Amino acid sequence: MTLRAFITLITLMLLGMLASGQLYICIPVTDSISDYFHVPTEEVTMMSTAFGLSYAVGFLVWGPMSDRYGRKKILMVGIILACVATVCTSLAVSYNVEIFARVAQGLCAAAIPPIALAIISEMLNDKWRPVGQSMMGFSFISSAPIAQFYASKITASGTSMDGMMLYCALAFAILAALIWAFAPYKRGSGDHRKNALHKSLRELSHDPIILTVWTCAFTALTGFVTFQIIINGPLGSEAINQVVVRIYTLLGMFTSFITGYLIRYFGDVCILRCGLALSSLTLISFAFLNLPLPLEIVILSVSVALSIPGIISIISRRASHADRGMGIAIYSFFMFVGASISPVITKFTASSIVHTLLIPIALISAAFIMLWMPWCGKNKNS
Repeated sequence: MTLRAFITLITLMLLGMLASGQLYICIPVTDSISDYFHVPTEEVTMMSTAFGLSYAVGFLVWGPMSDRYGRKKILMVGIILACVATVCTSLAVSYNVEIFARVAQGLCAAAIPPIALAIISEMLNDKWRPVGQSMMGFSFISSAPIAQFYASKITASGTSMDGMMLYCALAFAILAALIWAFAPYKRGSGDHRKNALHKSLRELSHDPIILTVWTCAFTALTGFVTFQIIINGPLGSEAINQVVVRIYTLLGMFTSFITGYLIRYFGDVCILRCGLALSSLTLISFAFLNLPLPLEIVILSVSVALSIPGIISIISRRASHADRGMGIAIYSFFMFVGASISPVITKFTASSIVHTLLIPIALISAAFIMLWMPWCGKNKNS
């Protein structure tokens, strides 16, 4: 890996962490946001849902655009717009205006994950590609504890929500400059399609493994985000310190750095199966058994650190260069739609932790079963 490719990879990781972290940044400071906008605490969760759903929809726009017009150019546009939208979230004068600003922020920040993954798949050779994809996966999943830690600390220091979001906007601006300086720019890649998005979609949808993995993507973060919301609520406050929760979460997520090597030896389908199985079993344990909470936090984080790189690897491997942006965009769409419904699940099943967890357990278990269908039987990468 060249120095330029390494700097680009680290910058893309930070961008992925910053963009995806906006989904989680409100979770630990709901009381502060409630006081800031003078709205009930339970309404604040809709800020995460508003961002998450628009974030998911935005993937379907930016990924195909990068297939058509080029990765770096479209990524730069998305980062700059995300910076502007983040400034707008800090200037909102009412809760309703804040919701609209969060929707805009989600739509703009959605340029980052699919294009970043496509750049990594095309920039790195076969030796480094699984490692780069796993590192990018780490940035997405580690965004949850890091964003929550940042939000907790900065509000504890007396900074209001507008200041918190302005710092995020500044980070977008700095990372945009690094992308402009170091990210590769390829003209005339040769197989980028013009005015043929329907052809890309048709080719991708004819691959049964990609269709199965898109379905699995819906479950990849549903259980994890639901679990995070629960332990950040009354249970978490009583059972374990929130700083410790984030430390244990990060500890499990460091598995991402070896997932690329595991994929090389065992195959991406096998690693995805292992991740989903661990996730389902951990949620079952949390719902019905009395195992140590730190152990469950670490294992659930490990499961996500296995699942997401596995999904990314399968799609990047099976999609052609001309279809890759759309393939990753659709995966990202399903993943963050699944994450965005978690606050809704917890809101309407708040009376029982068991009832809350049964929904993600059922979804993850169904995805695991689908991965054992005949067309997914080949474990090794081809």
